[in-house]
Amino acid sequence: MTAPPPVLSQARPGLPPGLDAVVARGMAKRPADRYPTASAFADAVRAALTAPAPPFPTWQKTLPGPVPHTAPAPMTPPRPMPLPTAPRPGPFTGPPPAVPPAAKPRRNRWIALCAALAGIVVVALVITYVVTRDRTTQTAGPGPSTPDPATTSEAGSSPPPTETTSDPPSTSESKPPHDTKLRDALPAVYKGETCTDAAPSAGAVAAVECTDSTVGDVHSGNVILPQPTGARFLRFADAGAMNAFFQDVVKTQGLTRNDAQGACRPKKVPKIWGTYYRAETPNPLPGDYLTCFLGDPAQLVWTDGQRLLAGVLLSTRVTGNDELDKLYYWWNEQVLSRTAQG
Repeated sequence: MTAPPPVLSQARPGLPPGLDAVVARGMAKRPADRYPTASAFADAVRAALTAPAPPFPTWQKTLPGPVPHTAPAPMTPPRPMPLPTAPRPGPFTGPPPAVPPAAKPRRNRWIALCAALAGIVVVALVITYVVTRDRTTQTAGPGPSTPDPATTSEAGSSPPPTETTSDPPSTSESKPPHDTKLRDALPAVYKGETCTDAAPSAGAVAAVECTDSTVGDVHSGNVILPQPTGARFLRFADAGAMNAFFQDVVKTQGLTRNDAQGACRPKKVPKIWGTYYRAETPNPLPGDYLTCFLGDPAQLVWTDGQRLLAGVLLSTRVTGNDELDKLYYWWNEQVLSRTAQG
């Protein structure tokens, strides 16, 4: 790699001298000194090879061949004496007869020819490499981030197996929920035909999602308590997993514990959590926690320590603490007061 490029015209006199400069530039050590593209390199080689060659030296055209000379005079029969020297041939008009080259010069000529051929092979390899690299760069292009429309059409001729899950499951397939323990633990107002199996959250063993309740909006005196726009229920294997789920909600929402305010009093003390009371018991039961907070959607979350159940009421109609307070009263009357003791 450190040797200078071969001088082809010296190794092979028949090659045009202009090819030396082309090869020297094409095999330059610095990339900036080379031809900008393989096409330019090839054009330069083609131009050098097709350029008119200079005339050969005149001495090559007048190399002496077998020089004719007059026959020597008849010789007398040999005598028993030292061998006579051969008569000197006639005078020559050109240079003296060329002496047959020795074996070493011919060997050197073959070495030079092999070196020239090796140089040509190197140049050909360089050209092949550059051309191949350029073609690879041009054909590679940007990655196949966007599938070909025809390919997509052919590959997508049949719907993927998971496409059927995008449609709402039919009543015959989704009712009732497959987990019987969760189905039995659901509040009475959500034991209709609006709940479907869902993927459980971390720590839960089963989950369902529900739409409408069986009671809808409720009139409480002169006040209308709108029902939630959705609900989610999860069953846990133990109290530790259920409490971990609830505390994750507390941490995510940045809530403060306040048992004295009933855990959900958005109009008085928003963003709190704590224990809640059942009408049939004088004190909160272990594992019974409640909270509510605004969001998109607003949520009311509680846990039932006896059933290892967590419930989440969702409402996209709640936009302020007044509506959130009504959601709490809907839960208090329709869920908490109707929950039978196990």
